[in-house]
Amino acid sequence: MPIMSDVLEKPHKEREMKRIVILMAMVSSLLLADIWRDPQSGIVVDTQRYLQWQDDYSDNGDTITKDNWESAIAYCEALTLGEHEDWRLPNVNELLSLVDYDKSDTVVIVDGFEKSVASDYWSATSKDGNYKYSVDFTFGTASTKSDNGDSYIRCVRAGRE
Repeated sequence: MPIMSDVLEKPHKEREMKRIVILMAMVSSLLLADIWRDPQSGIVVDTQRYLQWQDDYSDNGDTITKDNWESAIAYCEALTLGEHEDWRLPNVNELLSLVDYDKSDTVVIVDGFEKSVASDYWSATSKDGNYKYSVDFTFGTASTKSDNGDSYIRCVRAGRE
């Protein structure tokens, strides 16, 4: 015959186990998320592609930097963010990996970014001569434009952490 304290403790233990299972599920979903933002550094981490993306523009008054293509290359190469100095301008395919084609709002960038503009961003990919690829986050498309025009800049680096 069970002792009365065992009978009273059983529902309590079951509730506690349910809480632990729910908490573990929440933590694992955060850890397994493909893209998440580190609020301390302002870096968005893509764990599927092992890329880290700039999402902190405190060096520019908290406004996403916009400039010509050569300045975009120089900006990324000079960027220090999250104690990392190996930033670069992304290629067109890396930028296209940020497009969320399921979104219907005006900025079609994947969740995880706090700073986004519905416009075009430079890539490091060249077409012919003075034409470079950019990705437009209004429509989620890549196109070429003259490298002396201005586009927004979002730097990237390789990294798992």
